[in-house]
Amino acid sequence: MTCLIIGNHTQGLGILRSLSTLGIETHVVNETHISLSRFSKYITKYHFIKGKSLKYLYHLENSEYLLRNILRIVPEGQRWVIFGMNEDTINFVYQNRDVLNERFLIPDNNIKLIIDKFYFAKEIEKIGLASPKTFLLDNFNEDLLNNNFYVCKGRIGNKFRNLSNRKGMEIKTKADLSRLKKGIKDFLNEDEVLLQQKIRKNKEVLSCCGFAIDGEILLSFQYVKLRQHPDEFGTGTFLKSIKNKEIFNQSVSIIAHFAYTGIYEIEYVKDFDEQYYVIEVNPRTWKSINFASNCGQNICKAYYDYMKKNIIPAPNYDYVIDKTWVDLGTDVPVLIKNGQFKNIGYNRNTCFCVLHTKDPLPFFTEMILFPLIMLNY
Repeated sequence: MTCLIIGNHTQGLGILRSLSTLGIETHVVNETHISLSRFSKYITKYHFIKGKSLKYLYHLENSEYLLRNILRIVPEGQRWVIFGMNEDTINFVYQNRDVLNERFLIPDNNIKLIIDKFYFAKEIEKIGLASPKTFLLDNFNEDLLNNNFYVCKGRIGNKFRNLSNRKGMEIKTKADLSRLKKGIKDFLNEDEVLLQQKIRKNKEVLSCCGFAIDGEILLSFQYVKLRQHPDEFGTGTFLKSIKNKEIFNQSVSIIAHFAYTGIYEIEYVKDFDEQYYVIEVNPRTWKSINFASNCGQNICKAYYDYMKKNIIPAPNYDYVIDKTWVDLGTDVPVLIKNGQFKNIGYNRNTCFCVLHTKDPLPFFTEMILFPLIMLNY
């Protein structure tokens, strides 16, 4: 029994550790020699592929290159469980599903309605949940900028992010809008970029995660970002596990609407009027996936058991709350930048992204090679 993890190093490490109790072979494919998952004692084999092929996976030559390589890894007659790290990887898997199905087990989902942020916003409107007003750049009326701020982001995957080197950009004025259009004109079509109205009274960013089969949530886990980097549109560096009935109920409606099967993360923003806005669904694992396992919800194991053995878990919404998780490699720089060491927040209930007593080598590698790791990412 075997699985393949495509890309990343801390997220891949979390998957390896979550699957460590299964006694299965775990293979990782990545585009850098220095990947923390490579140094985990739980990895079976690390497959290096040429640099930037995953970062620019939306280019056809990189997609075809990855397809050839991962098909070559799986012996004929076997079918492995596959874990993807981001929207580009998931899009790649479903675009090539007919070919990959010969060697990999892939859930049946209408993935485009989820990963295409414009279509997704329209689907959330159909459900009747609150979501930021969303426009494609090519149809955006600049008069909408009056007294409103917008967040500009890519419609699908990381193409816009790679170009701008940011997850999102604020558009406040007509001058901002003009600069945006000029900046992308040689690289992106305007229908590949969208504008979402910014929630200006932003109180909290929360995630409701889990595992579902045919639109039914069977395992659930939630966390709130206590710190993130960058300060806006960032990835969480310090998190706390929570239980929030309202976002759980909204997530039930969303997952049922898409009849979704697999691992997911739904991101919400809460404003100071206690209103929750649905931002996006990530149909995949997330960076702190092992945080769920630390709190008693091993979502990776449930997914593997279902895909490989057709084991359907009993519904389970129980897990430890008020536990914290930190990625020291990103959180410490945030603390230094913001001068927050008096309110660091770490305690005996804090678990770590990389530091692990039973699997210590990735942490030592991170400490020794930190500058090189930063250059690679």
